[in-house]
Order: sequence, then structure tokens, then C-alpha cells
Amino acid sequence: MQLSKNEGAMDRFYRGLIGALLLIGAFFWLSGLIKIIFYTFGAYFALTASFGFCLIYLFLTHSSFNRSYEEMNKPKVKSLLIAIIIILIAGSITSHFWTKSIFLKDFADLNDDYKKVLFSAAQENREISIRNYGLFSDKLNSFYEKYNSYRPFVIKMDWQFGNSLNEIQKIAKNSKDKIYYGNLTSAYFELDSIRPILNDILRRNKLDSIKVSLVDFNEVLRIITDAAENKNPQEVNKMYYLTNEKLKDMEIKLNSTEVQLLRLNLDSLNDIAKRNELDKLPSKAQELKSSYLRVYMKYG
Repeated sequence: MQLSKNEGAMDRFYRGLIGALLLIGAFFWLSGLIKIIFYTFGAYFALTASFGFCLIYLFLTHSSFNRSYEEMNKPKVKSLLIAIIIILIAGSITSHFWTKSIFLKDFADLNDDYKKVLFSAAQENREISIRNYGLFSDKLNSFYEKYNSYRPFVIKMDWQFGNSLNEIQKIAKNSKDKIYYGNLTSAYFELDSIRPILNDILRRNKLDSIKVSLVDFNEVLRIITDAAENKNPQEVNKMYYLTNEKLKDMEIKLNSTEVQLLRLNLDSLNDIAKRNELDKLPSKAQELKSSYLRVYMKYG
């Protein structure tokens, strides 16, 4: 038995619109049972819109199809079809952009809290380390809960992502007792093993932007060079760790002669501060700024 169309142009348009929105929501934004529900209803609306036939209408002996109207308004029908395609494409592009932005912000927030606890552990400041560890642990748990099952499109094909999250969780939990009661230097080295995992996530998903690293490095560069120009060796030594961390992130992404010179000048500035050679600090700060400018002009 041949089934005739029982959906009119506007009926099909609204079904196609609802189907497109549900499928976009399922693919880009959702996970778990709600994702399956959205996919199911999205496919139903999209298919019935495509074929112009609804089985429920058949059982209800209902039809919104009017042959004479459809024949007279063929250009309108084609326009509605084009509108659905445009909505599907625009919705997909917009969803990809926003879900990527949200993921990168969540990742950056997690990474910032991670670096804070790493810095305080390196400084062997237990009170601040405990506070920073609590913030990092809370952020990590929230990040894990959100992204352990849900995958935005930007990491959807990263089959190692779940294992990476589990490994980070394991390292963070194992370092807790050392942060609270044990050796903070040992805690630092244990937590430092999280860094390559985070960087690998960025690398695998092609999210490691050298421009972002340059901006991050410039923020701490200003502080350490200001301290050097003011002949404050204690502040230089204090800021060296954070500046060094930012430079390490850059070195992973870019190994060039310009970056190597930047590393040489940064380490030299720290050594001069340790030796308390106050008169040499301002000139070395200028050399450090100049070497950064070379990197920025070439890669920024």
C-alpha cells in the first residue's frame, strides 16, 4: 500500500525546525538519558518532515496536506526547506563555538587553580597550600562531574580524555595527605606530573595556542621585570617560580631559538637576584623584555 503525504508545508517546516533544534541540542550540548531522548524525538520530527508523512496522523485520520495549495506555493516550500538547512548549519556552528568557549574557560579556570596550589607547595607554605588545594580539588571535582560523560564537539573525538581525567583525579587525591601533613616538596613533584597531562589534552585536541601562552607569560613578565628594575631581589626570586611555570608551558608548544634566549635571560635574572647583584638587575630585566618582544613579534 502506498502511503500518501499527510503533512502540509508549514507543518513540515515546524517539524523540521523542531527536529533540527533537538538534534543540535543532543549532539553539542547534552549527555546521558536526556541526550537519547532528544535524539529520538529529533530524528522523529526530522524524518516525518522529510517524507511529509506522519503515522500518528494516519491513525487519527488527520491531514494538514492540501495538494492545490502545495502546487501553487512550490517556491515557498523550497524557501522553507532552505531556511531549515540554514538554521541547522548556523545552529551547529554557533553551538560548536559556544561549547568550545565554555570548555576552554572551564579548562583555564581549572588550570589556574592547579598552578596556584603548585606554586604554594613549591614555596612550602602549608597554610596557603591547603587553601589552594581545597579550591583546586573543588574545581577538579566540578570539571570531572561535568565532562566525564559530556563531551563538547571540540573533544568529542578524544578517546583518551576520560583516562586523562581519571589520572588527574588520582594524582590530586594521592597528594592530599602530603599537602595537609607531609612533605610539601614531595607534594609539588607529585602534582607537577599533572602538567603534561593537561598539556597533552590541549595538544591532542589542537587547542594549544602559542598566542594564549604569550599573553599569560606577559602578565607575570611585567611583575618580575618591575621588581628587577626596582632592585628587589627577593621579589624577583619569589616571582621566578610563576614566571618559570608560564615559560615551561610556552616551551612545550614552541621550541625555537627565540624562546631559548628567553629562557636563558629569565634564569640569568634569577641567578643575579640570588647573588644579590643589585646593579645588574635593571639591565638584565631589559634584556628579558627584549627577548620576549622578539618572541611576540615573530609568533604573537
